[in-house]
Amino acid sequence: MSTTAKIAYLYWLHYAYWPDPEWLRTNGYPMIRGSAEFYRNFPNLSKGDDGKYQIRHVNNLEEQPWGSTNTPEELLAMRVIFPIAIRASEILNVDADLRPKWKEISDNLPPVPRRPNPANTMIYSPRSRTILRRSTA
Repeated sequence: MSTTAKIAYLYWLHYAYWPDPEWLRTNGYPMIRGSAEFYRNFPNLSKGDDGKYQIRHVNNLEEQPWGSTNTPEELLAMRVIFPIAIRASEILNVDADLRPKWKEISDNLPPVPRRPNPANTMIYSPRSRTILRRSTA
């Protein structure tokens, strides 16, 4: 999922370097809006009792085991894409009704978890179906 937000961010960088509102309207914004709306409507994104949005059952192979909650990659992607979507919609004067929805999520994301110490990270090997411990030694 975060890959979509990363690609949408590249569209935003294109616009930032070559600020052509027509290009943003026809090319950049559909991708940016689509990424923000994908996260907003993702069925496993919900507001918890603590008032923070939790994203559950996501898979980032580089960082967390399958079915994780609040992976750094997804949280960072949302922290980037929602403000960009808000700004792009303001520039184009479109989707004013979505801005508060995007802001609500963006303002209520949990802190990004710190990367664990690699020496203490448990990793799963699908091939051997065992849990391995990564070691720095």
